[in-house]
Amino acid sequence: MPDGAIPTEVKALFDDLQKTLLTNRGKVEELEKQVKKGGEDAVTKAELKKTDDAFEALKKKINDEINALHKKASRPAVAQTFFDAKSAEMETKANREFGRWITPQGQAVDLTKAAAARIEYSGAFNTYLRKGKDGLSDLEAKALSVGSAPDGGFFVEPFRSQTIIDKLYETSAMRAVASVISITSKSVEFPIDRDEVTTGWVGEQTARPETNTPQVGMLELPVHELYAMPKSTQNLLDDAGVNVEGWLDGKVADQMGREENTQLVLGNGVKQPRGFASYTTAATADVSRAFGTLEHVITGFNGAFRTASATVSPADDLLDLIYKFKSGYRRALRWAGNRLTLGAVRKFKNQQGDFIYDARLGASGIIEMVLGYQWDEFADMADYTTTGALGIALADWRRGYQIVDRQGIRQLRDPYTLKGYVLFYTTKRVGGGVLDSDAIKFIKFTA
Repeated sequence: MPDGAIPTEVKALFDDLQKTLLTNRGKVEELEKQVKKGGEDAVTKAELKKTDDAFEALKKKINDEINALHKKASRPAVAQTFFDAKSAEMETKANREFGRWITPQGQAVDLTKAAAARIEYSGAFNTYLRKGKDGLSDLEAKALSVGSAPDGGFFVEPFRSQTIIDKLYETSAMRAVASVISITSKSVEFPIDRDEVTTGWVGEQTARPETNTPQVGMLELPVHELYAMPKSTQNLLDDAGVNVEGWLDGKVADQMGREENTQLVLGNGVKQPRGFASYTTAATADVSRAFGTLEHVITGFNGAFRTASATVSPADDLLDLIYKFKSGYRRALRWAGNRLTLGAVRKFKNQQGDFIYDARLGASGIIEMVLGYQWDEFADMADYTTTGALGIALADWRRGYQIVDRQGIRQLRDPYTLKGYVLFYTTKRVGGGVLDSDAIKFIKFTA
């Protein structure tokens, strides 16, 4: 992103991020000196934790700011009359709904009277939220009571309920890095060429025996079905102040996306995609390793990196892993690991004493670089502190992993099976598997 294109507030936040990172590195070096002298100072460790948390908070804030700018830039231009008409429509709906509570049964709703009562109720409701029931005056308590439903529940003002606050979940963004294709059948087959043609030197009159012919194998990736079927009452869909159907659709799509990502990392291939971390691994080089077995480098310690010394860096295993790849793969490598693992890696230095982690500002937010390659947070990968964990992956994901889509998310809206309810039967068919087992490698945290 050109410097001139960075908004002032984002640039200021990124400057703060860099200062926090420098402070963090100072605390790391201070702690290293203390360890060499025979112990760690609890105060320094606490300060290091504080700068770690500050760094993560700033990183999230920058990403949120940039996401907001992208949304604003991509928002379609709509005539102002649309917003005015929409506002008027929502205002009328709010007054009509409120009028139902205060109008005796059998009488028509007076929208003017309902609007005035709703204004009083809104003021009382705001006071109630700020001060509680004891903070209400007699008039405010009376105004609030008109919003009580026949079953005793308070009526929630429609304009207050236009937004639902979502809980944020972590996931592994496999679709952002792997290859994706769409098919029209239940599976797809890929020809796999792993053999070489043999050659030999001969003299002018030397016999020329037959050399071997390479064999081409087939790799089949089937698709599997993922489903959800939440339900809602028809009354809620009709009367709620929010778009409940749209909210449910969003929740289902989000959950399906997270579940899909989890299985693309960990799935066993039975009624679900086969995740790259579920394949057999070995410390065998590419030239002699069987297809479908992925290579790993071990740290030599259970649930830990190598111990730093004058001749050893915990980053050595990461460097070793990079050069396990043939040169053709190294142009497109990307790291994968969860945030606990990245938090540890961020403190590592190479043998020259330089930190191996770097944060850069990109068009989509903070880009985290380790030894010159981008790090993607995969929440589904194991913590490095787990014995035997495949805690870090490095891969050319486009070559290494294939996602197969049979169709997008499809939904059947069923108002008939359960009277009074609407079932939202949602399905998605997707598969996945390793396409090139030389393109994905791991660091394994084992002795």
